[in-house]
Order: sequence, then structure tokens, then C-alpha cells
Amino acid sequence: RNKSLSSNVSQLYYNGFIPFCVYTTYFTLPVLMKKIMDLWLYFYISCIYFLPLIALMRSSNKSSNFLLRRLLFPFEYLIQRRLEKTTNYNRGSIRAVHIFIWFFSIFSLMFATAPLIFFHEPLENHTTLLLFITYYCMLAPFCFWFQPRNLKQ
Repeated sequence: RNKSLSSNVSQLYYNGFIPFCVYTTYFTLPVLMKKIMDLWLYFYISCIYFLPLIALMRSSNKSSNFLLRRLLFPFEYLIQRRLEKTTNYNRGSIRAVHIFIWFFSIFSLMFATAPLIFFHEPLENHTTLLLFITYYCMLAPFCFWFQPRNLKQ
């Protein structure tokens, strides 16, 4: 048979391009999107944990006071040190700011979930990372609400 060029192009379009788009949309894109969103959540975790931990390790303060709490929650500890300098070691104002930080950290969870919601990524695909971020953000400020008096002021 003698087919025209337009029918060959349309046949190629229907046999090649549309199945490719369907395959990309329903099979490869969700897997790629899940990996990209996981990378976003790992970046978020590194910003609230690993970067402050590196800053804490590079600091000149090498005391072992509250070492476990300092290693588990380095961002909160850096906030604690800044508050101590700012408020001249006033325990009441430091505690009030840590209580306020608890509300702010819960509010900041929107930054972790905003890309997931924007790209219509199901939150169920990232349950482990989201729960880790949520409980970390809830527990970190709470650990600094009640603390013993530091004798080495």
C-alpha cells in the first residue's frame, strides 16, 4: 500500500509518543517525584540537625555539660547559647523563648510539607521521614524547657 506522509506521522505519533507520555506519567514520574521529595526531606533534616551539629563541633566550647542533649538537639543548643548571651543568663526569659520556639517549630513543619502538597505527592509515601521531623521538632524545644542551673556561668 501507498500511505501518505501524514498518515505515517500520525501513526508514529499514536504508536510512539502517546505510549511514551502515558508510561512517563504513570510509571517513571511518580518514582522520580518520590525520590526528589525524599531528597527535599533529607535536606530539611540536615538543615535542622546536621548543619547545627557541624557548627557545634567547630565551636570553641568543648565542655561536657549536657553533652547528650547537645548532641541530640544541636540547633536548640545553639539557640540556647545565643539566648544566654542576649538575656544575660536570665532563666525565665530563656524558658519563655524556648516555649515560643516550640510553637514556631510546629509551625515550621509547613516548610517540610509545602513541596509535597504543591506537587500533589501523597504524604503516605514519606511517612517515616515526616514522622521523624515532626517528633524531632516537638521534642527538641521541650528538652530545653526545664534544665538545671549551669554552675559554670
